[in-house]
Amino acid sequence: MSFYDPPGGRIGGNTTVTLFGSFPGGSEYVCKYGSIVVPATYGGASYSGYGAQVYAGDDERLVCHSPNVTDEGLARESHGGMSIELAISLNNEQFVLAGPFTFYDDPIFESMVPLSGPDEGGTRVVIRGPDLEPELLPSGF
Repeated sequence: MSFYDPPGGRIGGNTTVTLFGSFPGGSEYVCKYGSIVVPATYGGASYSGYGAQVYAGDDERLVCHSPNVTDEGLARESHGGMSIELAISLNNEQFVLAGPFTFYDDPIFESMVPLSGPDEGGTRVVIRGPDLEPELLPSGF
């Protein structure tokens, strides 16, 4: 596996996670978040999210959706998130560690500046609030 994006999502689940690498000969693709196993979809090599500039290979991708871990009793970290191990399997028996996945509460922000920008985009927006994860970028090894 090369990397995955995003490396975190809402504690309520349903974050679409794309994993990049080589996944030959799979029969039952799954992702495992801690002890929770969810189905994964095998796909081709197209991607336009963060990292598309650095992702230049013909690797394949798996797509899965994070589970709802609201009632899992995970320990909160200092920034308010909860990190667990994300693993993948091509046969739902042997798992390979992808890396940490951080679950976070829905943020409540205190301020957002500016409130609007030009139609062409490119406006830098600064959001301030408690327990916001700084620089949540794709993970890989």
